[in-house]
Amino acid sequence: MRPISDITARPQAAARPPASFRQQLAPSAPRRYAKPVVKAKRQLPLWAHMVLITIGALAIGSFAGSSVFGQLAVVGYGIVAIIFRVASRTTFLLVVLSLAATTWMLVMQGKVSLAQNFATYTFLLLVVGVITLSRELRQEGGRIYSSRKNTYR
Repeated sequence: MRPISDITARPQAAARPPASFRQQLAPSAPRRYAKPVVKAKRQLPLWAHMVLITIGALAIGSFAGSSVFGQLAVVGYGIVAIIFRVASRTTFLLVVLSLAATTWMLVMQGKVSLAQNFATYTFLLLVVGVITLSRELRQEGGRIYSSRKNTYR
């Protein structure tokens, strides 16, 4: 049986480990294939992007009959997409919507001149999409596929 003085005594702090053990626990250099640390950028949420794009599309659609205004609007979008780093997926989504509008106007409504305007917008949006996609690839170091997904490089 232990003496009463041992039971009522305060527990003492554990001794510090030796310096060599602490050096082993020190953080080492980052691993070669560690997930890179990405700084969070302040951006609008995706739904806000889509709302702004929809409002812009409605404004542009009201002047869709004017070929010059439509082309200037697409060029303006291209400049904004490059400056504010809009994802190329967004631009290619606009390409698909413009292509669908071209088909709709040509097949269902028979408006050839308006369909020609939207075909021009589709081509210009494709150019903007390729430019933004090349910028994204250059940021990744030229890799087409991510090495973290264990896919082709």
